[in-house]
Amino acid sequence: MHAGTNQIRKATQVLPSNRRGEKARKTNNSNKLTLQKPKPLKTKNNRHSKVIDFSNIYRVKSFHPINIIQMRFFSFLFILLFFQVKIFSQTTLALVAERNNGEHIFETGNKYDNLSGLKGGSRITYPRNFNSLGIQASQVYNRFLLSGKFITTGNFVNSGEARDEDFFLRANSPENGTKIATREWSLHDSAYVFSGTQNFADGKGISTVSEYKIEPNIRYYFGDASPDFWKPSDGFFISTGLRYSYFKYYIYDVIQFVATNPITYKPIGKGLSYANSVLEFPIGLGYKVSKDRLTLEFSFDIVYGVNKFKDFHYWRAMNFNGESGGFGFQYKGEIYYRLSDSILFRFSHTGHRLFQSGYFTTKGGNSFNDILSNYAGKYSYYLNTKEFFYDLSIMKKLSSSK
Repeated sequence: MHAGTNQIRKATQVLPSNRRGEKARKTNNSNKLTLQKPKPLKTKNNRHSKVIDFSNIYRVKSFHPINIIQMRFFSFLFILLFFQVKIFSQTTLALVAERNNGEHIFETGNKYDNLSGLKGGSRITYPRNFNSLGIQASQVYNRFLLSGKFITTGNFVNSGEARDEDFFLRANSPENGTKIATREWSLHDSAYVFSGTQNFADGKGISTVSEYKIEPNIRYYFGDASPDFWKPSDGFFISTGLRYSYFKYYIYDVIQFVATNPITYKPIGKGLSYANSVLEFPIGLGYKVSKDRLTLEFSFDIVYGVNKFKDFHYWRAMNFNGESGGFGFQYKGEIYYRLSDSILFRFSHTGHRLFQSGYFTTKGGNSFNDILSNYAGKYSYYLNTKEFFYDLSIMKKLSSSK
């Protein structure tokens, strides 16, 4: 080990690190390494001689395999985009009006004693009944359809009646947390988890919500199917993309019932605020069929979503912070009617489900048990969304080239 180290040290002492354009060779008479500059190469071209100096070759850095792959990939894209015989491109802009209906439900519970000595749980139902407006842009490249949609409520709008329930759980109270069972190939299409419960507290109030959604999407059409909205065609397509949505609720003018002796039934004013951000990744298959001016499209997507939420209860002065994830699905039916060569009307119906589970923590509180829950770790919960919405759009073709 030490002898080999000494030889390496001697070799490195002979080789200077700041010399370029030189190479090392070993002489026959000595074990030392000496440096020899490469000889220039002479070539004859008619009556003139040229000298080619290779000393600068050693200054060129070798390519990393990843860099080579990137060069080949972008070269392929360059050839594909600029040297194809036919490239079809089309740009479309649409104004969108959307009506949303459904429920977003938070549930947690335990059949064992909690910090208060209760075997029970809680359910908060957020109604999702409101209108939204937005824009959508689409771009067609041969068989690909790229689209992006932004839609929002603008300000806070009324979304219906919210409900906050606290309930007892019996030993035989069902807990159906698995909505999509792949082993049994079954679907429990409900946003509710716990049943067979008995409420000991129940509050109802007015719900307002502010929401915006961003939805980029890409489709690829097979066979005779075309992504051109103005071209009649039939066939299958695949689609994928993502959907990011953020919404915030305020629950106020709450009237609460509590099963005390005697019974308490009174207004309590502000209930809670709830903010939620969701990122979803859909992937699915669809079919398109056309006749004359009319086009029908049907699609089904499997969805995976992740979310973060923050829930603040005014009367308890307490925050709930949670993260969850889970699968869902989405089905969509669309009708296109071509009013002219550049104007198109679209109506769509979309059903959306997202079934999630995760953990939350608490912070704050104005009672001993609430403060103690801050240090008791994480609590499991379910967060399920069951909704559908209608979409009306007027689409305008801005440009088309071939």
